[in-house]
Order: sequence, then C-alpha cells, then structure tokens
Amino acid sequence: AKLVGPDGLVVAFEPFPENYDYLLRHVALNRLQNVKPVQAGVGAKNEMAVFDVGGHSATGRKMQRGVGQLQFKVVNLIDFVREHKLRPPNLIKMDIEGAEEEVAPAILDYLVENKVKLLVSTHSDAITKKLVDLLESRAYRVTPLQWSNLPDERRLDNATLISAVP
Repeated sequence: AKLVGPDGLVVAFEPFPENYDYLLRHVALNRLQNVKPVQAGVGAKNEMAVFDVGGHSATGRKMQRGVGQLQFKVVNLIDFVREHKLRPPNLIKMDIEGAEEEVAPAILDYLVENKVKLLVSTHSDAITKKLVDLLESRAYRVTPLQWSNLPDERRLDNATLISAVP
C-alpha cells in the first residue's frame, strides 16, 4: 500500500473468510486508506464457485466439480475494474492457487493493451511453463524470482514466482 502512494489503490481479493477477516484487521491496524478488500476469488469469468479449503487457509483451491467446503463469488478482473470505474492497474500480483493458467489467458489482451506488469505465484512447473510461453508470445519479458523446491537447475520454467514486464 505504501508503494502505490496516497493516490494509488491496492485491491486485494480474498475468498476465504478466515483470510478475509485477517486482511480486514491488517488494513485497520495499519490504517491503510488506499486498500480495498474484496471478499471474492479471481477467475476467468464471473461466477459462484466451490472452494476446497485444504489442510491450511493458504492451501485452498477452487474446485471444478464436486462438493467443496465453501461456496464463494469469483470475479473477472477486467469486469471488476470496469464496473468499479477503476484505472487500469500498473501491476497485478496473482496467487490464485493454480487458477493462474485459467485467468491469465482470459485477461491477456487487456494486460497487453494497458501494459500491466505481473507478479505471479505458480503452483506447478506445468502452469509456469504455460504462463511463460503465453506471456513471451505477447512480448512480455518474464523473469524467475523464486523456487519453492531446491531444483537441480533453477530455470524459468520451474520457478514458483515469476515477474512479467511488457
């Protein structure tokens, strides 16, 4: 919130109630005036989804089928920005528990048009590879920033945190 300054805005999406409550407390404790918490997940389209909480509040994920433990609202980022009359973002930090490969293609034209930078936490080498290929095909410069394991060789396609700059 400090990095965007008083004229900037951070929109933080969190579907899981326990994490959302933590986010609200953090915003209040730090008196952050430029943070807009939104209790929703992010997806390729606006919908209601089922959330499998997993063993920890940081490991839940949206389920494609079946019965999950929590139902929640999912928003498309482009639709959200337009509906709330927000300026296009300068940066999107994306950590959406494996749904990155679904969301990125759905918003890619908008990202390219508005020269939006990305910081993406990925959840598998396969997802990382797909995202790198997709982003590089649209002239993004993709850089690996972090690896969750200690791979024999640190490569772009096995990174778990990447940055992408148009």
